[in-house]
Amino acid sequence: MTDKLSTEAIRAAFEWINGKRDMCNIVDNHPMETREERVERANAAMKEQAYWVIRAYREGLLGGDMKLSEQQREEFREAAASLVEWMCKNCHPHVMALVTPTRAELAEGVMSQPIEEFVVD
Repeated sequence: MTDKLSTEAIRAAFEWINGKRDMCNIVDNHPMETREERVERANAAMKEQAYWVIRAYREGLLGGDMKLSEQQREEFREAAASLVEWMCKNCHPHVMALVTPTRAELAEGVMSQPIEEFVVD
């Protein structure tokens, strides 16, 4: 990960932890009866991911310092390939997997719109 990406990941993680980011504009409205619960679950998942980003940064694993051996790279590639293969057989193209050290979650992308005009270099 480059320094710019590391800095953005850390900034975003602190925003999630401090409640400055929210999934309310991303989670689908239908069915409306369960929307609030789904938003809360999505927010909780993002806060957990933010926790791990901050922890990795504090432990020196983020910011380009994490080094993987060739064996680790191959093991990761094999694990990722297995997940991708399973998803291709069982999911549609708008499903993504979010994996942390304590959870694997399937999420469905309803809409994605890159907005980079506010990013400071």
